[in-house]
Amino acid sequence: MIFIGDVCTNEYNTRELDDFKSGDLYNFLNNYDGYVVANIEAPFLNEQILINQNKASFINSVSFYQYIDFIDIFNLSNNHIMDQGPDGLSRSIENIERLEKKYFGAGQSLAESRKPVIVDINGYKVALFSYCCYSSNSESYAKLSSPGPAPLVYEYIKQDVDEYRDSVDFIIVLPHWGIEHENQPTYDQVILARRLIDIGVDAIIGTHTHTIQSFESYKGKSIYYSIGNFLMNDFQLTASDRYYWSSLNKETMLLEMSIFDGDLKFNEIFLKFNKDMLPEVVSVDSLITNIKKINTTLIYKTANLKHENYEPNLDLSLKFNGKSMQVINNSQLVSSNLTARALSIKAKLKRVIMNKLRKLL
Repeated sequence: MIFIGDVCTNEYNTRELDDFKSGDLYNFLNNYDGYVVANIEAPFLNEQILINQNKASFINSVSFYQYIDFIDIFNLSNNHIMDQGPDGLSRSIENIERLEKKYFGAGQSLAESRKPVIVDINGYKVALFSYCCYSSNSESYAKLSSPGPAPLVYEYIKQDVDEYRDSVDFIIVLPHWGIEHENQPTYDQVILARRLIDIGVDAIIGTHTHTIQSFESYKGKSIYYSIGNFLMNDFQLTASDRYYWSSLNKETMLLEMSIFDGDLKFNEIFLKFNKDMLPEVVSVDSLITNIKKINTTLIYKTANLKHENYEPNLDLSLKFNGKSMQVINNSQLVSSNLTARALSIKAKLKRVIMNKLRKLL
């Protein structure tokens, strides 16, 4: 089984995607003898069905499916899956089912959103669950009888793990969480992740930050706090405002999972976007992200963390920024990365300069 990060074909053209399809990475994934699981970071639709004026609003065009047809399992639990409203989610699910593919992480009710995908891998039953943290971009989460992604709430996850623990061999949780553009999780993420391992989760694979974040082994179980983007271009917020990714956002990894001697094993394959924002396999040494350093820092900073003594939910609050309510993560990052901050500022400056030039032309 292979896990890839955020997929959004919204801002690519056919020439770019044709190049991707003719490349080695597409051929590897398309010929892979196993399941490919992807975070689908936008509704899977034929066209936009509504215009969202106050936030980024994307779609994964069904007409571009030929470029991502290696995806077997669609993870829908993220803060953009409701960009086109409840109808957008319903149509996305219909389109996935029409292709006879599997999906999980969102649904027409809270119970449906929390249902796992269960697959057989070499005789082992593997259950995949996904949950999304509350985010500034999406106010809609699945409730008792209303649609949306599954909320990232410890009590829900524990109920789900308890229900399925005895009927499957492995449970993998895919949380959509974290502070964007950073290389480290927050302390409350580490607390939640380790508490989930304590109750029977076998691996955790995160997304949302659009960066590679640190990863660790806890009690022999793998925790990947974020694996980054996979196929996600710079994007247009408005007619005059384009958003540019930083160099760190253009680095990602895919995870190849195997089962050996009754244990889950993961192999990291690192990727970097080329000039057309298409992922290509690279060596770990070619990354700006210092994998060894961020992992060592995580171990050092959390060595004395008594996670069992803390509340196992993310510490979030709301703040009005003058335009809309924003979700704020109150927990401290395990470690601040000056390189990440500098590259993020550089990308923001590019955005300001390019948008001003665009207005002058």
